[in-house]
Amino acid sequence: MCLVIALAFVGTQRPVYSAFTLVSQWKLDEGTGTTTRDSVGNRTGTLTNGAKWTTAQSSAAASLDGVNDYITLPSLEVTGSTLSITAWVKNTSFPSGVSQRFISKAVDTSEAQTYWMLAQTNNGQNRLLFRLKSGNVTKSLIASTGNLPLNMWYHVAATYDGARMRLYLNGAEVGSVAKTGTLSRGSGVPVQIGRSPEGSNYLRGAIDDVRIYSSTLSKYEVSRVMAAAGSSAPAPPTNQAPSVSLSNPANGASFAAGSTVTVSATAGDTDGTVSRVQFYDGSTLIGTDTTSPYSMSWSSVAAGSHTLKAVATDNKGATTTSATRTVTATTSTSPSNQPPSISLTAPSSGAVFNAPASIALSATASDADGSIARVEFYNGTTRLGTDTSSPYSFSWSGVVAGSYSVKAVAYDNAGGITSSSTRDLTVRSANLPTTAVFQPSANYQTTVNHYVLEIFPLGADTRVANPVASQDLGKPAVANSECRVDIAATIQALPPGTYVATVTAIGNGGSSQSAPSPQFSR
Repeated sequence: MCLVIALAFVGTQRPVYSAFTLVSQWKLDEGTGTTTRDSVGNRTGTLTNGAKWTTAQSSAAASLDGVNDYITLPSLEVTGSTLSITAWVKNTSFPSGVSQRFISKAVDTSEAQTYWMLAQTNNGQNRLLFRLKSGNVTKSLIASTGNLPLNMWYHVAATYDGARMRLYLNGAEVGSVAKTGTLSRGSGVPVQIGRSPEGSNYLRGAIDDVRIYSSTLSKYEVSRVMAAAGSSAPAPPTNQAPSVSLSNPANGASFAAGSTVTVSATAGDTDGTVSRVQFYDGSTLIGTDTTSPYSMSWSSVAAGSHTLKAVATDNKGATTTSATRTVTATTSTSPSNQPPSISLTAPSSGAVFNAPASIALSATASDADGSIARVEFYNGTTRLGTDTSSPYSFSWSGVVAGSYSVKAVAYDNAGGITSSSTRDLTVRSANLPTTAVFQPSANYQTTVNHYVLEIFPLGADTRVANPVASQDLGKPAVANSECRVDIAATIQALPPGTYVATVTAIGNGGSSQSAPSPQFSR
């Protein structure tokens, strides 16, 4: 025979939670002196190296300078297979290369020598870091979401239930990883607030109400601790709205009706992530993008004036609307687009450089009925580089010896194109001869009319071979018993190869050729 009993529950449902097992609580509300008391155990901590007091929401908190301030705590052990750590933190900066420790029981900064620790780290974003040693193996958990804010109080919590490590930021779970084993005791290992115990990774900012539990707080219990009645800890920060601004098209841009126009925006969120960016023409939604860079293709744009805006929504539902931009789509009856104007300002025409050359190209460009979208720089038909903002320039580096013809091409916002006039320049080999130096003939004053430079391939008999190039040197003046004439243009015009040169004196009585010069290569 069975006795059946029916139980009826009437009333409001409440979350089920475990009994708190608070091992240590450092309220940090003394406000004066250099010591602080553990409100649970008979322990005293010491504010070290000039650590000061500051104010939290309704009481004191510890202020640490990030240089050498910290709070040293007495020996503290947590046994079993469960642990929770909570605190209120406000960072004043996130120095590069520093993983700011909130509370740490460790020998040094290494993972293997850390028993438990709650901190900030940077893996591209400033996130929470939780380390725990159980079964004599330490594991690190970095929050997968939740960017830490600057100059704002936020609540942090780390929990371990014997099967999983978890992180919470302002009551929301921001990361978890599997982990098993009994907590490693680490007897005699120091515990400190605001730095790694060996003396690094100092906290720069303030900290308040640090708690250590030998039980696992549920998400609900983390929220209860954060919002505990009568707590001196500061209130959680309110969600900061995202930022957003249109980046394309330009305000006042004009394009042909029926065109496809790229509409794009930049967006960010200081205390979370951007969930989506929506694009509007007036009040009409024309597209949405959920990943950065945020953009869309706006197709078949109707003729007329359009007012564009972007609306960003963050991971907590806050929204921000960008400033508007007005653009116009014109029909074929509208005035035709005026092409842009452009002028190449550097290098000068005929400029000569030594290889390997670095050549600065620059141009001025404008558009009477719109804006310049970009300026491209060319050597012949080869594009060298692009600049989208004035002053328009490009650095062309590593240019080998040769002759070049450069130009700049301007593109306006409606697709108009104008090319500048070209400029010729020369890059010469760094070791090429540029000057012919020779001794004048003995009869220079009486019978010589002029001198001629002749260039021959290496190995040729200069007495009978035809030169591959020549230059009339005239009858140059004699200085310090020698004549000097610029031959750079003649040498530069040679095809690649190895050569020798001679100088021949020519006069009424005939000619006389010098011996070949040392060889040189082009």
